[in-house]
Amino acid sequence: MSDVLGCVVIECTLKAHRTNPFRGLEIPRIRTAPLSRSSLTGRISEVTPLREGEFTQVYRGILRIPGIKPIDIVLKTDVYAAVPRPKAFTREIDAYERKLRSFQGDSIPKCYGLYQLEDDDEVLSFLVLKYSGNPIDFNVEYPEDLKADIINKLTAIHHSGYCHGDLEDHNIVVDDDKAMFVDLEDVEPHDCQIKQVVIPDDLVPSSEDFGCKEIHHVAYMLNVWQKRIPQILRKRYLSLGDLTRTSGILALARSVPTSDRECNCESLRGSRTSDPGCREVAEMV
Repeated sequence: MSDVLGCVVIECTLKAHRTNPFRGLEIPRIRTAPLSRSSLTGRISEVTPLREGEFTQVYRGILRIPGIKPIDIVLKTDVYAAVPRPKAFTREIDAYERKLRSFQGDSIPKCYGLYQLEDDDEVLSFLVLKYSGNPIDFNVEYPEDLKADIINKLTAIHHSGYCHGDLEDHNIVVDDDKAMFVDLEDVEPHDCQIKQVVIPDDLVPSSEDFGCKEIHHVAYMLNVWQKRIPQILRKRYLSLGDLTRTSGILALARSVPTSDRECNCESLRGSRTSDPGCREVAEMV
């Protein structure tokens, strides 16, 4: 049904304590492909703010299209931005309607079009998407199934020949344990050189060894892998069994790099076990 929309009307105020000069006006759709069906007008109402930044503002609302039930949508705009960014919105709609069109509803939200209006030599933009959840937080530990969903969907997009280009946690949204990627203005062609399968709880590979910086970054930030512990932070412990045998102590001591030893006595380098030659070792046995 998204293809039938030719314009939208915003029937409410967007920002608190600010008037909406475009309220009630028909805002035409910017198309990346010719209209194939009769054009309908969608009406947006019941808008509440989700995020109001310097360059874009994001709202949640209800889209009503004649003949179908109301749709829970997100409205992204630059109406109240310091500087309008029509080219960024044009790049983003190109990603939704052309580059990644086949991923709509699965890895990226369903798109109901980009609508633009000229005002005092400025072009103001309104991007309408199906609501797909709240952003994740890389500081939060998520279930393994959700991590796998994110990595698998990102890998599929890469295999299609594109990368996201700005994949931080605020650009990954989740609703009902289903992840999607948003803010697609930086999507660009990508020849993915991934060399490894992402294995949970494996030691984290270097970005170079892994082969793809974007997938590596997301997997790393999601704590899919075990972090490598710097050598200087590693601790070595003696088991109770080792503490009952001088030979065990000496064997463990020899396994510790010289730079990490607190005792450099000859007994730790020699082969004698009957006479440790070290007061600390002698007291332990």
